[in-house]
Amino acid sequence: MTQVKMPQPVAFLIDWPDEPDLGNYFAEEQAPTGRSRPLITTTQAEAYAAAKVREALEEAAEIADRNNDFSTYDAIRALIPPHQ
Repeated sequence: MTQVKMPQPVAFLIDWPDEPDLGNYFAEEQAPTGRSRPLITTTQAEAYAAAKVREALEEAAEIADRNNDFSTYDAIRALIPPHQ
């Protein structure tokens, strides 16, 4: 199970898929009606993606270590960037 949490949205895109004539708008909060799609910044998205990759690589390295596959373990650990 992932420990990486999705970033908090900075805004929401509100629209009505069944009624496109109503258009769409941006809001700071979710709308009580219509569809509210969360929006995040590119900085948030990049940080989230990097954390997910790090988590997957650490999990793969742990599996290699448990299986005594040390060359694979070393290769995977070399791919994990240092914490910033």
